[in-house]
Amino acid sequence: MGRGRRRGALASWCRRPGEPVSPRTRTQRALTPRALDADSEPRGFWLYWASTTMSYLGDGVRFVALPLLAAALTSSPAGVASVTAAAGLSWPLLGLLAGVLIDRVDKNRLLVNAQAIRAALVFLTALGIAAGRVSLIILAVFAFVLSSCEVFYDIALHSYLPDIVDAARLQWANSRLITAETIV
Repeated sequence: MGRGRRRGALASWCRRPGEPVSPRTRTQRALTPRALDADSEPRGFWLYWASTTMSYLGDGVRFVALPLLAAALTSSPAGVASVTAAAGLSWPLLGLLAGVLIDRVDKNRLLVNAQAIRAALVFLTALGIAAGRVSLIILAVFAFVLSSCEVFYDIALHSYLPDIVDAARLQWANSRLITAETIV
């Protein structure tokens, strides 16, 4: 008896009002485009998910491009390692501080500003590369500042999710974000 109630409660979030609860209906809804329409989840979540996925894609490109760019600037393994280390230092240095600050500011504004700063940095660095004015030190500073913005963005991103998704759908939404982060 308890098992039937649990199954019904679990199925209630993926069916439309008035739809019968059946495993077949649940599976069909999860595998069809109807599962993504406005009735199943607010449009805000899908915009949030799409922007997050694009950000993860940019992080992956940066993860590959920075060491390659450093290798193009110098033949020293220590030089390439310094750029990679600069990119990785932001998490241990700023992670706790970012968590404290993010709880005290508007998360939406912080997300937008962090991405705007990252976009401006990438644009300025691309101009510097095109002009031939980028050195290894400038690249290391760029890597540190870019990954520092990533620290603030990633922490604010996951703490902003409960503001746009109901508590009952939070696990579902988190799984979508983590899947996008893992795949991209």
